[in-house]
Amino acid sequence: MKIFLQSLILLLVSVAAFGQASVEVKYLQKKNPRVNDPGGEFFSNDDFATLVSNGDISTYRYGQGGEGKKVEKDDNNNIKITYSDAYGFVFHRDKGKRKFISRDLIKDQPFIITEDLAELKWEIQADGVREIGGYHCQMAVTEFRGRVYEAWFTTALPLDAGPWKLAGLPGLILEAKDRQGIIQFIFAGIRLVSDEEIDWNKPPRQGISIGFEEFYETRERKDEEFFQKIASYPGVTITPNKHKGYFEVSH
Repeated sequence: MKIFLQSLILLLVSVAAFGQASVEVKYLQKKNPRVNDPGGEFFSNDDFATLVSNGDISTYRYGQGGEGKKVEKDDNNNIKITYSDAYGFVFHRDKGKRKFISRDLIKDQPFIITEDLAELKWEIQADGVREIGGYHCQMAVTEFRGRVYEAWFTTALPLDAGPWKLAGLPGLILEAKDRQGIIQFIFAGIRLVSDEEIDWNKPPRQGISIGFEEFYETRERKDEEFFQKIASYPGVTITPNKHKGYFEVSH
């Protein structure tokens, strides 16, 4: 294992120096607004996600190949509605241009969201260490848009990248979660890839162009309209989630 890791690190450094390869990381992404409630597992949305990065340009994506609106019901008459489409959810980070471009959905409508690159203020925890996938990792904590995130990064892979919008540490982020446990990114594998293998490491397309503030406010308004509509039906009682399952819960 030690020889393998040393070889991987040397290979990564050499190909990065010539700009001929990138790293691909697989994550199990879990989003569950009722993670601490009895029977809350029903509300979990689990996806296998992929991050590709050369340290300067990164793209994180999941949910490709979706089929639209999906309605699920459990034995307690709880209902879960999810939306997806063929292009999925994409988060593209360009350090050079200082821009972040995302593809997200509000119900079944796709949006392309452009914003300035956020500077996350991390606090590295000297006593927080663990091993993930054979890599020695250290913990760092940051607060971002309503959530406190704990991330585990490794300086053995000195890439400024991580899942979703989490980045800005002196090493690749292999795992992360918010302190409530609603959002989790669990390491599932890593490999080196050539740039030709990941031609999707570029800004997303296929959606209505919008800024982050407008997107956030539009989503809040659409959620409220939906709850009011359902609550108006005779004999229907609706209990919205106490905690939202979105990555960002403030702006």
